[in-house]
Order: sequence, then structure tokens, then C-alpha cells
Amino acid sequence: MNLVVEMLTNTVDMFHLWSLGEQDLLAETSPYRLRDTGQGLNRVQAAPKTSRMMHAILNRAQKSVGTWIGSSVIHMGELYRSLSFLYRSDLITQR
Repeated sequence: MNLVVEMLTNTVDMFHLWSLGEQDLLAETSPYRLRDTGQGLNRVQAAPKTSRMMHAILNRAQKSVGTWIGSSVIHMGELYRSLSFLYRSDLITQR
């Protein structure tokens, strides 16, 4: 949760992440590959620019809590679902 809070407190990071995600997605040097991920065939693509930015944000979150317990692996699909859940929850409370 600290990672999500760290991302949401700085909207510049969110815009920058979106921009880097688009650059990675459209990069001709790293096309996607179909891979069996254990949940069927999925498109998998390297995202080096987004990864560097996410690790910088993760580093800030780790420093803010002092002792980090748990994995430092970032799964972008899970992060997207977390942000979508928070956004929808916020919309529900505004009604």
C-alpha cells in the first residue's frame, strides 16, 4: 500500500509513468511475445523505461517506511488493478 500511496501523492510521477509506458509499448526494438504464463497465452513485452521509473518510486517508498518487509518485485498488472480499485472506490464514496 505504501507503494500506491507514494505514486498517488505525486501526480507528476503518474503522468511520467503513463508516458514511459506508452513509449515502451510502442518501441519497435522490443515487440511483444506470446507466452504461456500459467494463465493461458498472454502478450509479454519488456518495459525498461517504465521499470526504471517504478524502481525509483519503490526505492522512495522503501525509504519512507524504514524497514521493507516483502517482495520488491513489481508486477505491473497487479499495480494497475490496485490503482483501478482505489479509483473506483473513490468514485463510489463521492456519490
